[in-house]
Amino acid sequence: MRPLMKIISALVVLVFICTNVSAENSNNTTSNYDYCLNQCVSLGILKGDDEGIRPYLKITRAEAITAIIRVFSLEEVAGNNFGTTAFKDVPKTHWASGCINTGFIRGIVSGESDGMFYPENNVTRFQLIKMLVCALGYDEAGLQNNYPSAYLKCAADIGLITSEPKEDDVLTRSAAAELLYGSLFVPVLDKTSGKQDS
Repeated sequence: MRPLMKIISALVVLVFICTNVSAENSNNTTSNYDYCLNQCVSLGILKGDDEGIRPYLKITRAEAITAIIRVFSLEEVAGNNFGTTAFKDVPKTHWASGCINTGFIRGIVSGESDGMFYPENNVTRFQLIKMLVCALGYDEAGLQNNYPSAYLKCAADIGLITSEPKEDDVLTRSAAAELLYGSLFVPVLDKTSGKQDS
């Protein structure tokens, strides 16, 4: 399903370029964050509520793993995993329990050493990068003992980020969108063959 997301994304980009090239030439005020946020909304990766997307709102850990599940087209799997979780602070009725379970089963999230996931805590840049590196299949054993530096280096090596960030800041939806949208263009590593699936 992920290749379909890439095709849809490419078509959205093409339409955007064709319809907005003159506007971009005359007024280049749209930031990369805004562009990525618009793409994530168009693709259904990020969704707003009755008040809209609210780009400067902080994104929670539950929202982050839910967005990652959407990036990798795992919504049906997450629906089947709705219920009891491995985390003491995520009840089986939590709206994101299926996504959190799917993330845990697939090694995308592991929670904290106290057995908690802290779903309503804001996600940080390093945490989201680590989740995406794992979701893309690059979570070798050596990385786990060297968080966050090994994950940041890996993310830079695979093209998820252009340079290693120095600050582990709490992310807004716009800032998270840049990483989420960028992950669509990183090849997924097939762990059985060790080959990249572009």
